[in-house]
Amino acid sequence: MDDDRNQKRVPLLDQNENIDSGLLQQIADALKVHSDAIHDFDEEAAMINIQHNYDGSNNQGPNNGSNNNCIFNPLEKWLEALEENKRLYEALLKSERDKNMLLERLLAEKSK
Repeated sequence: MDDDRNQKRVPLLDQNENIDSGLLQQIADALKVHSDAIHDFDEEAAMINIQHNYDGSNNQGPNNGSNNNCIFNPLEKWLEALEENKRLYEALLKSERDKNMLLERLLAEKSK
């Protein structure tokens, strides 16, 4: 019953420009926020903040919370990595062939 009465008081509070500081503190405590957050609340500033800081925002800039504006082409980076892997593989293969040739030469000299 007490909750029902409190729910009816919310619209009345919303209509008032000024709320008693004691009541404001009780509301802040119930919401677990600082009373200044309620007292200094600016709806327009809050909406601008929400519009500019959510993940799907079209914000431009380095710290917009998303990676929509790549400064490189991921496909090109992937192809570069593949080419580097191919180059490293060929260098490793050449090194192994050189080792095998050296071992064969050493074995041939030893058997003489």
